[in-house]
Amino acid sequence: MLVVTGALCMDLRGDPTELRPFAATDIAAGAAIRPEMVEYRAVPTGLLPEVNLVGFTLNSIPAGDPVTQALITDRSAVPDGWWALEMEAPSGVIPGTELRLAIEADAGTPVPAVVLGVVSSEVPGGWSENTALVAVPSDRAATVATALARAAVSVLVVEW
Repeated sequence: MLVVTGALCMDLRGDPTELRPFAATDIAAGAAIRPEMVEYRAVPTGLLPEVNLVGFTLNSIPAGDPVTQALITDRSAVPDGWWALEMEAPSGVIPGTELRLAIEADAGTPVPAVVLGVVSSEVPGGWSENTALVAVPSDRAATVATALARAAVSVLVVEW
């Protein structure tokens, strides 16, 4: 009788589940993941791994599909008509941060830029120097690269 009661309790309790993110609507490739883009659904425990929803989609994700870590990157895509280059960046910038690059030889004409990815190099003592992959319009890329080589670029943060 005890075995039957125990089995009945296990059956009524159901399989253990956990919440995992699914695309609430179609999500375009390269989109920054925002909370309203996903909905959480109960799935059997262990079916889908945990996901850190900070980043950008690598591929488009149809509505209703699970959002997995394999579909997310910490780098945004290079915008059409822009080129990317590596440079020092202010502390605290993240992918998607808008910048303006002031070129010393080109006073008064800032170059629009956007951070695609950041690599932080921790230095003992708590000071860090960030290197970022930054996209700029292709027609200004050579000017920016030359100015960077001459240390003649000031980086202005437009939006955090």
